[in-house]
Amino acid sequence: MDRFASATNARLKRFNSRWPCPGAEAVDSLSLPDREWRMEYNYCNPPWSLMERLARKLLSSGAQALVVTPAWRHSLVYQLYRQMAQHTMRLTRKPGMFTPGRPMRTVGTPRWDVDVHVIPLRAPQSEFGFEYPFTAAILGLHD
Repeated sequence: MDRFASATNARLKRFNSRWPCPGAEAVDSLSLPDREWRMEYNYCNPPWSLMERLARKLLSSGAQALVVTPAWRHSLVYQLYRQMAQHTMRLTRKPGMFTPGRPMRTVGTPRWDVDVHVIPLRAPQSEFGFEYPFTAAILGLHD
């Protein structure tokens, strides 16, 4: 299931969209129940402003996913994805690597490295039972 797509850039036949669009099975995938995320293998290439919200959804649902992130190793949310991942791979930068969700110019070659994190199915977590170190601090759940 492509969780962050549109009719113009979906990488899979089944997809969710940020806005209502033809072919989308759901709108706003992050608002879907955790059980729906657990029932799928999720492909996630979200707007990078949603990386923290996606991390929360993957932790609360325990869902498996293939997540595309900028390789911003200094960021805490990137470190959380690395901890959740079974494998992390670097993508080779190339022109047209990313396609916008709405009709507009094609996004060029990124100026930064991009990683793909393979996150396995695991037990759902509440904010009081984190498996990963620093998770509460990264997600701002405790002072």
